Parts: sequence; structure tokens; C-alpha cells
Amino acid sequence: MTRSRIAVVGATGFIGRAVVDAAATQGLTTVAFTRGTPAVGGDGSLAPGIREVETVVWTAASINPALAETRPDLVAADDAALSGLLQALDDAGSTARVVFLSSGGTVYDVTEPAPFAEDSPCAPSGAYGRSKLAAERRVLARDGSVVIRIANAYGPGQPVAPGQGVVAHWLAAVGRGEPLRVFGSLDTARDYVYIDDIARAVATVASTAAPPRVINVGSGRGTTLGELLDAVRQVAGDVEVVHEESRSFDVSRTWLDVSLAATTVGWAPRVALVDGIGTTWRAARDASAHSSSQA
Repeated sequence: MTRSRIAVVGATGFIGRAVVDAAATQGLTTVAFTRGTPAVGGDGSLAPGIREVETVVWTAASINPALAETRPDLVAADDAALSGLLQALDDAGSTARVVFLSSGGTVYDVTEPAPFAEDSPCAPSGAYGRSKLAAERRVLARDGSVVIRIANAYGPGQPVAPGQGVVAHWLAAVGRGEPLRVFGSLDTARDYVYIDDIARAVATVASTAAPPRVINVGSGRGTTLGELLDAVRQVAGDVEVVHEESRSFDVSRTWLDVSLAATTVGWAPRVALVDGIGTTWRAARDASAHSSSQA
């Protein structure tokens, strides 16, 4: 039996918005929760709209790998928000499954060879990965709940945030006519997955009767920074590059084995890297042109 009623917590974020859209495309009834309309009230009780759903998708976050290293208060706030939801569900006697979006790029032990499958060893090297792994354990203690470990997301509308989202940073720099900053070696390899592929995977897992407890979502291949640069040049033209030292939270080679998603829920990535970057670049260029015309 599929689950047709879901709640999305963090519904106005980059991934949350896309999950809401994908859920609608799949015919799911969706209730959206944001900072302005929280899923848990000030008294610790569930908001009315969340009581009837069968699945709660947690996409909310206020940290990224850079912020987690310097803002333990934000890490603690995210931890408290998730714990508050889990407690409120328990207090209300809710049997809703929780689907938690974790980080496939930071929770695995990067001293092991890539690609990383769901049963690969976990040993986060940074505060961000440690916080995600701790959150995973709390979610998985709830019967039937699921962790989705997502690779490096990119796509139209991704905010240009410090320490995260290299595609968003690079395309924003191209739009401003500035050099692209490359941290570390061009041989550094990571897994980049387009936002629509992520959202389709999350909506599919959320509505599936019995998905795996832990599931990877990524492109299934490692893309070096050199290959990523080539893709950007292919869609946006030649660019100037400035090379800088790697940062403490950067990892050198990490990508995901996504075969479990294919065999259990029928999901596989569809959007090729150059196509996704092309769509992202055109959206950013159009948004910039619209903004300029309104000035």
C-alpha cells in the first residue's frame, strides 16, 4: 500500500520547494510547513495539519559544512528542532514515518574507497557530518522511518551560501563576470545530483510502502572539479579560474553507490551533469536579466 498524504517540513527551502512540487506531480496530498507555519507549536504540540499525514519529510536545516564548524549554536538549534518534532509525534501517538534528508557527502568514512553504499562505514570528519549522523540515529530509532543520504545538490534557485554549493557559486561568479574560485585540486571528485532528481527520489521514498531504512540518492559517479569546470565552460563559455587551498571541511574523493534505490524503489538519476548545469545557468541568467529590467 502506498502512502498518499505527506508533510514537508522546510517547504520553502531549496530542496523543500522541489519536494513539494514533485509530490504534487506524483499525485500526493501535501501539507507544507515553514518557519512561519511550524510543524510543532510553541507548547511542543503538533500543528493540526500534520496529524493526518502518513509521512513527514524533514528538509529543514540552518547549517551547511562551513557554518557547522563555526556555529555550534546553529547545530544545536537544528538538533533541538528535529528532536522536538520526534517528541511531538510520540506524544500525539502518531505512527507517521519520518523521512530525514541527510548528507551522503559527509557522513561516510572517506578513508575508505568510493563509491559509498548504504552499508559503508560512517566516520564523519567534520561537524556537519557528525551532526547529520547523530540526527540519523535519532530518526532511525523510530519504527519505519527512513534516512535519505543525498549527494551534492545543485539546480535552479539554489542559494549562494558560504561553504556549500559549488555550482551555484561558480555560476553566480560567471554572471558577475568574476573568476571562479577552485578550492583544492582539480582531481577532487564529488557526486553532483540535480535538484529534480533529488525531489523525485524523496517523493518516491515518502510514498513507498516499505523502502529501505537508509538509501543513497546521487548521480552514482564521481565528477572531478576539472570535469565540472569543463561542463560550466560548455554552457557558459570560457571562464577565468583562481586556485586556492582546500578548506578544512572539504573531502577529496566521495561519491555514492545508488543501486539500492534502483532495485528497491525504482529510482535512478535522469539529468546528465551538463544538462543540469545548462538549465541552472539559463535560469540564473534569466533571473538576473529580469532583476535588471525591474531596477
